[in-house]
Amino acid sequence: MAIMKYYRRYSSSILLVLLGVGLCRAVWLEKYQAWVSLPPLVLILSGIGLFALGIFLLLSPTESCCGDNHSIPWYTPWMIGGLCTVVMVISPPMLSTTMVPTANYAVATMGNPNTWEALGTGTPELPLFEVIARSLKPADLRLQGRQVRIKGQISTTSQNVRLLSRVTVTCCAADARVYRVELDDPLKHLQDIHDGQWLMSTVRLQPGTTTEKREWIPLVTVIKVKPVEIQPYDKNKL
Repeated sequence: MAIMKYYRRYSSSILLVLLGVGLCRAVWLEKYQAWVSLPPLVLILSGIGLFALGIFLLLSPTESCCGDNHSIPWYTPWMIGGLCTVVMVISPPMLSTTMVPTANYAVATMGNPNTWEALGTGTPELPLFEVIARSLKPADLRLQGRQVRIKGQISTTSQNVRLLSRVTVTCCAADARVYRVELDDPLKHLQDIHDGQWLMSTVRLQPGTTTEKREWIPLVTVIKVKPVEIQPYDKNKL
């Protein structure tokens, strides 16, 4: 009976403390990027706030309005223990590019690519959504033969088409979307690259290849590739 009374009075407070610690721990271990795209400072302040609220409630507990004889389900301590385990131990993996919907179609509403500002000199790094938008019709002939760098995760379709994809989020993993480009690889730079590998790829743009027939997936020609470390979610600009 004493144990049940303890859980009734303190379980919410303990859970708040653990959630606060879990948030701060996720930021410290850089695992928060699998959940949200928020700046780490926001998560740290949220974690500190939850921790402080939990401590406050622990130091000033109130009796249940229903009295000490109010019954507590037998599974309550197990549920709390399970929640503690999730918060403190389990770290979800980052979303795979095959787990979320494709958002290329959203870029099709961005209009004539010829109205975009011309690319600068050199080989600039572009986000995938910009490559998709600049490859819409009518073709922007200013981009013919231009090389850019793009970063993403490699995958292969059932038709043996190689794609470079990047998951983007607006707020958290629940609103995740993925942008994709198709890689034309005549020199076989990708033959030893396995699916799931992150790459920085220098590619030659092919203007006008973002079409409805191609499901709004543009074609680019691979010039060279370099494996890179796993990247966080990109911020959705649309």
